[in-house]
Amino acid sequence: MALPGTRFVVGVLSAVLIVSAVAYLYAGTAGDANLKYIPTEFTVNGTALHFTSVATTEGERETGLMNAKITDSTFMLFAFTYPRTYSFWMHDTNSSLDIIWINGTESGGIVVYVVTDAPSCYSSACPTYASNAPANFAIEGKAGFVVKYGVALGSYVRFG
Repeated sequence: MALPGTRFVVGVLSAVLIVSAVAYLYAGTAGDANLKYIPTEFTVNGTALHFTSVATTEGERETGLMNAKITDSTFMLFAFTYPRTYSFWMHDTNSSLDIIWINGTESGGIVVYVVTDAPSCYSSACPTYASNAPANFAIEGKAGFVVKYGVALGSYVRFG
């Protein structure tokens, strides 16, 4: 014979366990970015530049600029649902890259971290690059764009 209230306690514990499991699984992934508007360009320090590609899903972000032809006008936007410290690697990129991490909204935001001249890597043990501050956007471009356009911590990047 069960003790009084046992069903209630088991029910509550089961609900807590299910909610915790879902939260853990969701927190472990970046998820698909829920953007109402996908930017096609960005402006920094008065210069408008066009995105050649945009990654809003986990698969698109994993592929990034791997095996892509990278020129001075190649810019990829990575959009995430929530600001976190996301990391990148340069596996099979055809050029060294600069990366800027931005914390903001669909209209723009503040640069919170910068990596310049991250080298290409063709091994399975490539280094990773992560911001030290939460961000929900990142932009990759050919190495040198950060200096060329005067991007720095605290720069405002407007999306259009």
